[in-house]
Amino acid sequence: MRGRNPIGFRPRFLWSGVGVPDFIIFDIVLNRLRLGKLGTSARFLSAFTIFAEDGRRFGNLCVQARTIALTFHYLCRVSWVRILFANGDPISRDSRLGIERFGTSRLGFLPKCGDCLQDVINGKTMRYFIELRYNGGAYCGWQRQPDMPSVQQTIEGAISTLLREPILLTGAGRTDTGVNASYYVAHFDTSSPVADPEQVVFKLNHMLPGDIAVSRIVPVAADAHARFSAREREYRYYIEPRKNPFTRAASWQYYVPLDVAAMNRAADVLMEYEDFTSFAKLNSDNKTNICHLKRADWTVGRDGTLCFTIRADRFLRNMVRAIVGTLVDVGRGRYTVEQFRDIVASRDLSRSSAGAPAQGLFLSDVLYPPEVFVRETRLPALRYFSSVEK
Repeated sequence: MRGRNPIGFRPRFLWSGVGVPDFIIFDIVLNRLRLGKLGTSARFLSAFTIFAEDGRRFGNLCVQARTIALTFHYLCRVSWVRILFANGDPISRDSRLGIERFGTSRLGFLPKCGDCLQDVINGKTMRYFIELRYNGGAYCGWQRQPDMPSVQQTIEGAISTLLREPILLTGAGRTDTGVNASYYVAHFDTSSPVADPEQVVFKLNHMLPGDIAVSRIVPVAADAHARFSAREREYRYYIEPRKNPFTRAASWQYYVPLDVAAMNRAADVLMEYEDFTSFAKLNSDNKTNICHLKRADWTVGRDGTLCFTIRADRFLRNMVRAIVGTLVDVGRGRYTVEQFRDIVASRDLSRSSAGAPAQGLFLSDVLYPPEVFVRETRLPALRYFSSVEK
């Protein structure tokens, strides 16, 4: 076997009796420095280094998982640990991650970890999709952030209390601060089946704040992933031409007249390109700025509200807001359609306009292949301005 063993135990000895395959090696080190930083919130902290002698055994996991944290979650599906930090290469290389054990004693830690792995091997864990919608105005976005409220953290706290085990959610994407979702999907794993999903949804909605609503919880295939299994995503952006106190937190109230026909001609230009570097946030972790668009157009409602709909296989961080901001500049005459084409083709972020405000943006749909679901139970997306949309 390859691998290091900093505390001097034989990995085969540590994992004997729990049925863990020999090609998995865990090195266990007490990380006192990290424990000191976290204080009493971390009851026990270990750093795990995972080695696989045959990377091909986990080939699909390594391809799909962008970080070692996701790889570990794929491999173990451990709902009783929470990943706090991660760095390194995929599982076939030397990698480390820190995890917090929810418990009061170190006794029984190794057997419990082994039991968790064995449950995965035997298919005892259950995976569920949770469908929800939220107003992101009060949150720093979907993803958990230190000392800041997030949608993910809020739901994890409620569902962990309800199911009486720590639950780690993995979302379909990372919405930014202030961005809303009329249809959002996350997945979680649990060691015990959710016997009555409707009752869990009912209780969750009573526990969660008013700006988060859970639609349903559905069982999915063991390898289904809220982010990587998604085939398409759709965003909608709303612009209101007049002041409206009831929708000011869910739209951009913009009072300058806009040429919607020119904006639609410019939106058609987007369909001709795949590289959207001109609208990509700098210093992001994207490996590529290639996106395959399926739809991009503006519609006008009976009350004059504008809705921009864009659908693609993936989106870059801040991409939709940057596109909307630039299209609005086309609508008010700052750019012509040909100048907009030059901006897209230039692959230069400095040439695009400032991003549109966050409150007008909604993640409105996430599309998965049928084989993801144990049975087809997907809800239709909730539309915020139904008169505008089609």
